[in-house]
Amino acid sequence: MVKARGYFMIPTPGTIAVDDSGNPLNASRDTVFTLYVETKSKTVKWERAWKNGRSFALIPSQINKEEIVGTAKKDNGKIVIAPGNSNTLWRLELADDQKKEKLPQAAQQGILLKGRSGNKPFYIVIKSLTELASPEYQ
Repeated sequence: MVKARGYFMIPTPGTIAVDDSGNPLNASRDTVFTLYVETKSKTVKWERAWKNGRSFALIPSQINKEEIVGTAKKDNGKIVIAPGNSNTLWRLELADDQKKEKLPQAAQQGILLKGRSGNKPFYIVIKSLTELASPEYQ
């Protein structure tokens, strides 16, 4: 592994269902997590992620050119990422995990990723996440 970065966005809801008094029926919003990991190997198999003890399936995509990640909510700066020379850049999206696999290590801050290179499993911890602005605010 060369570099790992994590981003999250809390989407702005569209039309919200309300009760007869105008109170939202479901005020919770889902957080969308997107992770980028740069590796020296092209043959990594991504298996799972954990955040706050909850397991997630991973949807990996190999990125071969510069990609716009989004706009940082903190300073409104555009975030662009690209693979380094002869490295492989992966975009990992978190999805609901039907297996609900238990956390393999002691509780970690941030997000714990599990991958496999050949037959050898490895773990990566992404400790800090950058919040992205919701598309409505960009």
